[in-house]
Amino acid sequence: MFATFSSLRVPKDEVRTFEYPEGDGRTWDANSLVIGVGYARSLTDRFSVGFHFKYVQESIWNSSASGIALDIGTYYITPFNDLVIGASISNFGTKMQLDGRDLQINIDPNDSPESGPNNIPGQYATETNDLPLNFRVGLAMNVVDTRYFRVKAAVDAVHPNDNKEYLNTGLEFSYNSMVFLRGGFKSLFMPNSEQGLTLGFGINYNLTPELEFTFNYAYADYNRLTNIQYFDIGLIF
Repeated sequence: MFATFSSLRVPKDEVRTFEYPEGDGRTWDANSLVIGVGYARSLTDRFSVGFHFKYVQESIWNSSASGIALDIGTYYITPFNDLVIGASISNFGTKMQLDGRDLQINIDPNDSPESGPNNIPGQYATETNDLPLNFRVGLAMNVVDTRYFRVKAAVDAVHPNDNKEYLNTGLEFSYNSMVFLRGGFKSLFMPNSEQGLTLGFGINYNLTPELEFTFNYAYADYNRLTNIQYFDIGLIF
């Protein structure tokens, strides 16, 4: 059993309009939040399944949307050089719809300040949107496997509900199953993709026989977006 927490934030910036291109004195920001709990189990020594329930929230300025989603995954270790075949469905859940103070307006139903009701509270109606559902299938295998050193190669094929299919591929070098160095490429064969090179490292350390500490860092090239970095810290028990 495990718990997860992920957060992505856009720093505060000036609100710019045609009348005030340098800012009108207000600021805006945006953030995404995911909190989840999951459970995974080995059904045999070669076949495992897992589930991850999560609460998702996205907000921009004074409006936000939230939903509930489920991730399901499984993997199988084949007899061929312990080749691993994995598959998952991510973000199977409810639709999301923005709501908040930014959508509230005052209207004049007959467009005349001289007659009829004026300044009637109203609200813009936003569309409901599906979560980015992804189906993924992948292969992974140790191409080098010695007592202390291991090199693993992996490739994933991804089918999203809001874009074209693409591939992710990479290599992982590990020492004593404790220190990891990683590199790869994202979104191969996706038209007009702005993603590319990824680099990272990780540490797995057993605090006790029943408790493992993990730390991972990754850098991703997103073309016009600079300095994209990821961190995650975990406790496995």
